[in-house]
Amino acid sequence: MGPIFFLAGIAGAIYLWISAWKNMRAVQKYEFENMTTGGVVQFSDFEAKKKFDWKKQRTTAFVMWGFGSLIGGLMLAIWVSN
Repeated sequence: MGPIFFLAGIAGAIYLWISAWKNMRAVQKYEFENMTTGGVVQFSDFEAKKKFDWKKQRTTAFVMWGFGSLIGGLMLAIWVSN
């Protein structure tokens, strides 16, 4: 039963890391397309900036949740196997 929890943790971590990678690519594309000559990202309005910030925060959260899922699955697998 322990390996099932570990494999579930690995699967969850991989899913979250892939989601984070896709999100980061979208953020980088937006930054590239909306960069001014001075190196500043330009936004059309405040809502666009909020959406951009939310995407960056979501990417960081996905990476952290991925590590948590991996470690949690490993700890649960060890606990169940004892």
